[in-house]
Amino acid sequence: MTVTAEPARVKSGVELIAEERETHDAKGFDAKHDDQHGVGELCLVAALLATWEKLYTFDESANGLHFTDPWPWTDYDPRPFNGNVVQHNRSLGHAERIKQLAVAGSLIAAEIDILQRIPAKEFDRYRTPSGILEE
Repeated sequence: MTVTAEPARVKSGVELIAEERETHDAKGFDAKHDDQHGVGELCLVAALLATWEKLYTFDESANGLHFTDPWPWTDYDPRPFNGNVVQHNRSLGHAERIKQLAVAGSLIAAEIDILQRIPAKEFDRYRTPSGILEE
């Protein structure tokens, strides 16, 4: 008789996102830290991490059309690079891509938490270009 081992249980995406959020909290990226970001900023980073494609902001001025990288943070950028050029997220390996999506999901959960801390009647005051409350 041959005994075969049970295959290892694969964690669900929701479990991976929850673990990532716990890891961020343990590193000090908790609610107090998250509230320092403008409304929408964590979702922007999540979108940049989640998409297969490179995303840019589009500005039109008298000098022409400009496409810029919307990444908001200068001290942290986990996206894949070749020198100083951002690469497509599809250049990541299997495990790295799953990790990146878990981080994106964690950032979306953090953004939801930020919004839940804002009283609904005050939400429009946060809908500024910077996402920062205007008095």
